[in-house]
Amino acid sequence: MDNKSKANESNEVMQAVLPQPLTRRSFMKLILNGLCAMAAVEIGAISLSFLQSQSAGDRIGGHVLAGQVKNFPLNSVTDFTSQGFYLIRDIDGNFLAIYQKCPHLGCNVIWETETSRFVCPCHASSFDMYGNLESPPVPRPLDTFDVHIENEDIVVDTTQVNRREKFDVQQLAFPPNGMVSE
Repeated sequence: MDNKSKANESNEVMQAVLPQPLTRRSFMKLILNGLCAMAAVEIGAISLSFLQSQSAGDRIGGHVLAGQVKNFPLNSVTDFTSQGFYLIRDIDGNFLAIYQKCPHLGCNVIWETETSRFVCPCHASSFDMYGNLESPPVPRPLDTFDVHIENEDIVVDTTQVNRREKFDVQQLAFPPNGMVSE
């Protein structure tokens, strides 16, 4: 091997060992790969929280003693989300139990007192006090649970979610006479 080829071989080894200068193209590739990695982590975190909300929030499946009729003011929404529902008492004193899950993706809806409506944080759909759809993309109203009034006690049956296409006054539980105007 002559000296010239030894020098070329030595030069190639040195170039392979020394770090290459950062070109604009390699810099952009590095930034893009970093952004893709961050996006993947975000999507994974969102997916994980969505799946957890699907399973952990569904502590339903029994009869819940919500309280006595007199303890719920007219035109109020009471949060029973640890049991999977909101209890509504309308202006006429009737009761309705709204399932906390949005029928679109299953996210937990939130009652906003300032606007008097339920809002789904996943896609910003909103529902009125009775769970009627106000803004899409959700295709239908919020589901309900049966409510029974036994003596003065309100019992919510969370063993079965009632799917509905629209609000009907027959979905309300009417308190016995004399317990309406609290």
